[in-house]
Amino acid sequence: MEMYKKYGMECGNLKVDLACGKKKEDGFIGVDLSADESDADIIYDLRKCLPFCNDSCIELRAYSFCEHLTNDQFIEFMWECWRCLKHEGTMDILVPHGLSETHIKDPTHKHNGFSTKTFTYFEAGCHRQKQYNLPPFKIEKNEKDINLIMVILIAIKQ
Repeated sequence: MEMYKKYGMECGNLKVDLACGKKKEDGFIGVDLSADESDADIIYDLRKCLPFCNDSCIELRAYSFCEHLTNDQFIEFMWECWRCLKHEGTMDILVPHGLSETHIKDPTHKHNGFSTKTFTYFEAGCHRQKQYNLPPFKIEKNEKDINLIMVILIAIKQ
């Protein structure tokens, strides 16, 4: 818990920018794999479990990261984010649309591709969320433009 105080935050009210790179959001703790190529406060491999306690975060941000995970890693990552978020905590995700040039051209992308429909599988109580045992979220925003999908999910923990 002392580690979080270093960033001016109390455990339970953390705001974390996951895979922040050089664009860490102001007021967030930055986590990234690379010390040299990021402004991260915590150097950590996010393909493992997240380095935060259960229910310790009010907001998580993952921009341009999830596409670098395999499908299975993405589901595990979503479970970890859900675990760390408090009830009604926010998960903010930005990924390239699976049919966009942004997604197709990048050889480092491992996920088979996202669409706005991908995130409906996490809708709390829906058939797919239950069928595939996915973490339950409420979708607050699910929009796309020609290249990107912007999703805001709210963790449901009741």
